[in-house]
Amino acid sequence: MKIFGLFLAVVSLVVGYSNEAIDKIYQQASQIVKNNNSDKEDEELLFEFYFNEIAKLDFETLEKNPELVFRKDLAWFEVIGSLESVSKIKNQLDLLKNDLQFVIDHSDQRSRLFKAAQLKSDLVNSFLKTSLTKEEDLLGAFVLFNESFLRKWGTKGSTATGKNLREEVFSNVQNFPDIAALFFDYLILAEDDPDLVLGYIKPDLVKAVKVDVDEDGEVVLVCEIEYSTSGCKHKITTEF
Repeated sequence: MKIFGLFLAVVSLVVGYSNEAIDKIYQQASQIVKNNNSDKEDEELLFEFYFNEIAKLDFETLEKNPELVFRKDLAWFEVIGSLESVSKIKNQLDLLKNDLQFVIDHSDQRSRLFKAAQLKSDLVNSFLKTSLTKEEDLLGAFVLFNESFLRKWGTKGSTATGKNLREEVFSNVQNFPDIAALFFDYLILAEDDPDLVLGYIKPDLVKAVKVDVDEDGEVVLVCEIEYSTSGCKHKITTEF
């Protein structure tokens, strides 16, 4: 699939979109996922849909609705991850970085939208600061990024890394409710479902499960998020 450039390059004459019109876009996006029977991944369809809808809007409308841009960016992030060329990944990450900065600049700093966009932006920056020449470099950058954030919930003053760091965090989450609350909130902000990230869906349960070794041989902290939508229960397993 050809990835389009930054949405800000698109000029539109459409003005005056109401909140109802923006909500309708979100509803249409939900239906796209529900009715997807194509060969394309949900994220690819969502990216194309949001890109086309954003192209119809004027800049003022986008400034007032940065969540629309963020929803596109979450899908875009997943699409970029499916690219096979590292050079294409780097080029797209550069564009995505600018997109996320737009969301940050036009969001309330107290909002979950701001925090989630900042978190994704930090992750993108960590990739761009790495000398990316092969896919393994992306994995290495991701591991380092996770370690830098996990250290916030490790033992104060600790310089632990790898397995020791994850065992520290696991222990602290099990024993200190305040640390657990902050850590679990971070887990949710780092997810890919915008409704979950932004708080429209409230998790039924968030927990740290164990310290384990993943399929790539990396030591990870395994966590689970359980939530319900339309009477259906869902469980996300995530690793840090």
